[in-house]
Amino acid sequence: MFNQNTTSYTRAFSYENFMRRAFQQGRDNSKGIDSSVFELLDHITKGYYGTKKDYPKQMAKVKNYLSKGIARVLLWDLNANERNCVLNQAQIIRQTNDEITIYHALNELLEATQRLIDN
Repeated sequence: MFNQNTTSYTRAFSYENFMRRAFQQGRDNSKGIDSSVFELLDHITKGYYGTKKDYPKQMAKVKNYLSKGIARVLLWDLNANERNCVLNQAQIIRQTNDEITIYHALNELLEATQRLIDN
């Protein structure tokens, strides 16, 4: 589960894993399927890249990519519990601008879609 000491790399890895699963392909920066898209949020916060005003723009980009990934997942043969989980996490992602909250949602999305990967 979640640990307060999760690194930006760990959170970005969850993002990339979900996006790879959703699009069923490897890295593709044009579709946002790359951990660097999410990790940039942390770099902006810590002052390694850009300025604080860049954070909302990058967050909007992350949320846009995730909404496209979620839309792909909703086309899958999900059972009722999986579909409800995906829809709930989609709403959480839409409503937040916090990368930790998105990290939690990503882990829920990964768990909700695991059955379809295992088969």
